[in-house]
Amino acid sequence: MNRAPRDAGFAVSGSGVTVVAARAGRAVHVPRTARALLRAVVTRAPRLARVVVTSAAPERTTAEAKAMGITSLVGGYTTIYGGEPNRLHNVRLVAGLIDGALIAPGTTFSFNETTGERTAEKGFLEAPVIINGELQTGLGGGVCQVSTTVFNAAYESGLPIESRTNHALYIDHYPLGRDATVNYPDIDLRFTNDTKHWLLLRTFVGSSSLTVNLYGAPLQRRVVSEAAPLVVHGKPGVKWVQDPTLPVGETRVEDEGEPARSTSVHRRVYDASGKRLYDATWSSYYRSEPKIVRVGTKPPEPEPKPEPEPAPKAEELPGDDGDGESDKTPAKPKQTETRPRGVTPPR
Repeated sequence: MNRAPRDAGFAVSGSGVTVVAARAGRAVHVPRTARALLRAVVTRAPRLARVVVTSAAPERTTAEAKAMGITSLVGGYTTIYGGEPNRLHNVRLVAGLIDGALIAPGTTFSFNETTGERTAEKGFLEAPVIINGELQTGLGGGVCQVSTTVFNAAYESGLPIESRTNHALYIDHYPLGRDATVNYPDIDLRFTNDTKHWLLLRTFVGSSSLTVNLYGAPLQRRVVSEAAPLVVHGKPGVKWVQDPTLPVGETRVEDEGEPARSTSVHRRVYDASGKRLYDATWSSYYRSEPKIVRVGTKPPEPEPKPEPEPAPKAEELPGDDGDGESDKTPAKPKQTETRPRGVTPPR
């Protein structure tokens, strides 16, 4: 009999937003049901105890949801993502934490307040993340994919951005000058709902893409955006790393590194009448990544020494048989025949 109440919600589609009606809940009234049971216990007649059920009203009724004025798409953005399984897991997890967020008129959305701290207890995993300007492995890697997509959804909707910080390192798969990093609790992404109606934030996670949409009353704002060229500031430094697996004097480039860069993006927002509402510029400065060169420290292997020739054995020595006499028979002298010149031997 227990059934929790359901607040009125919103269903989004290509044609707009519809309100999903609220539903009252049911709950057993425990004290009244207990008294009915006690009365039945002491009765000799056939005992019957009625369960008392009361209704539980939803916190947001259907009428209240309709009055919020959420009827159509205000703006949105899609980014492409990839990486190792842990990073993909974190992207889906944090996207689920902000999905369905409601932003009242005049209030500010905070990414960190909405998601809370990214911890292992919440299911976040270790994945590549930028820490102190270096690409390392940390808990919650991939969260900035979601914060960047949220920033661009608010950017394209023409909403005022209160707080945004670029990554320490340049990432080329985000729109130029429009990346947004977060770190709980000090680095946050914040934007304000300056409209007269509520805003609904929805996330849609695909196999390789993430979409963040904002729904509300039609704004009919026009957003003009200009990105400055990406300026390169010198060559990256070199970081030498000793490598005991390489021979002395040999080097190997492990990473070419990246130079320091900077850019900016200028956004102007106009209402339906052409009046300029906002004019702001966001500057981004990216640190360099050093070129990593491995230097061999492995000493050369010594050349093998030639083996000495074995000394001849005693029995192989000529002459001496132990008594001071030679055991070798002297060779007989070779006989030769001589004759006077001009003498012919008899036949």
